Amino acid sequence: MRNALGILLYACLSVVPLPIWAATSPRAVEGFVQVNGVQLQYLDWGGDGPAIILIHGIVDNPHVFDDFATAFASKFHVIAYARRGSGNSEVKGPYDIDTLTADLRALMDALKIQRATLVGYSAGGDEVTNFAAEYSERVDRIVYLDAAYDFADPDFRSALAALPSGFFDRPMNAMALQTGSGARARVS
Repeated sequence: MRNALGILLYACLSVVPLPIWAATSPRAVEGFVQVNGVQLQYLDWGGDGPAIILIHGIVDNPHVFDDFATAFASKFHVIAYARRGSGNSEVKGPYDIDTLTADLRALMDALKIQRATLVGYSAGGDEVTNFAAEYSERVDRIVYLDAAYDFADPDFRSALAALPSGFFDRPMNAMALQTGSGARARVS
């Protein structure tokens, strides 16, 4: 089981050409905040009501939500951000779950968001889970969209530990893939 999961993770995260993302939503306003020693990109679709923050997965960026973010703007203030090393956010480690969770908290502080509904897509679900555990008073609701990792499962943790040392050291950067600079994937 351990080796099979390791091989599956490696295959899923292999470096392959990815499309360069471009904004498809005319209503998204791009902004940047400096938090925890890194500059993070965010998109703001506006809207009235409580904040909803969309968190993308590995090798994605906030534009992955362009197709449906505006649909929520009639009831929510909709924001998505690029996790460190993704989108137009700064490529600067570390990329562990505690750092990424601290980035989310600092982003909320910088944008003066006291409480939000958090939507985690794929590996973005890791931050949602960790953030809700650490800062429950700042979470209205949590939503998972195809969030696949259960780090509490001992079998998953064992399989993850069996991967080669340094396997997840550097972030995937779609632009680097297009230019052939050899960036490697990471789980975050």
